[in-house]
Amino acid sequence: MSRLAAKGKGSVQIAPAVTKTIAYIDENYMKQTGLESISKAAGVSSQHLCRLFRQTLNCRPMEYITKRKIKAAKMLLAETQKTVDQIVEETGFCDSSYFCKIFKRFESITPSQFRSIEQAL
Repeated sequence: MSRLAAKGKGSVQIAPAVTKTIAYIDENYMKQTGLESISKAAGVSSQHLCRLFRQTLNCRPMEYITKRKIKAAKMLLAETQKTVDQIVEETGFCDSSYFCKIFKRFESITPSQFRSIEQAL
């Protein structure tokens, strides 16, 4: 959210539902949560939440969850020696092949390559 203010958009109005949703996601990203449970926690319909997310963050709520999971995985890859399977379990991905596919889509490198680069620094 701080990125929005830094982009020069002036006084960005962030809907309370988006703030609630981000807090909920930060606490529960490692669980298998669906759009219905997220929108229920925010107190709005799923369509309205999607619209608010698109307007505010330029992504859908489920995409935001995936980004949050990838962020957590990157931290674990860089700062621990946990296996990919352990990281998959901790971050809430369904299996390691799906995790590797999504990680590569977002980061353009595999989790192993990311870890090697981080260890070299």
